[in-house]
Amino acid sequence: MKEKEDLRIRKTRATLLKSLEYILKNKSFEKITITDICKQAKINRSTFYEHYIEKEDLLKDLIKESIKDLENHLVLSKETTSVKENYLKIMQLVCTYLEENNTLLASFPNLEDVYKEIERIVEKKYYEILERNDPKLKISNKEIATFYVAGGIQLIKENELDHLKEVLTELKKLVPDLN
Repeated sequence: MKEKEDLRIRKTRATLLKSLEYILKNKSFEKITITDICKQAKINRSTFYEHYIEKEDLLKDLIKESIKDLENHLVLSKETTSVKENYLKIMQLVCTYLEENNTLLASFPNLEDVYKEIERIVEKKYYEILERNDPKLKISNKEIATFYVAGGIQLIKENELDHLKEVLTELKKLVPDLN
């Protein structure tokens, strides 16, 4: 019986997340009401409150799910041997994620937290690439990963979304190949 309850809870939360995501495409977060979310999800308000205290909690979960999606998309081909090529591919994936989730991310009150989480995930992935390709430099792969990812994320944060392609072009010029 407990397994069925867990499944129902997961399904209800997934429905609420999809409903908020759908509404965000047409309405700013500040103007969205819990009633709007419940109508879209086809659930009662009391059901909403069984899962969330306020709509901001639902938004936090939606962003967490969105960042998990980014993490799942950061799968790179093992055939690619260039550390630079992998780094640029990761940054391209981050830019694509930011473009696709612009409306959602703009709704979040503390975007800096989102960028920190993205940076953590990307740094971990780039570190894995460095470990696999070990450039054998005098500084650690962890330090290299931190340096490149922090710099790339900072460039992205400081530019408007419509300039991300330019950021990627500049990164291609700036980043040396570490192989």
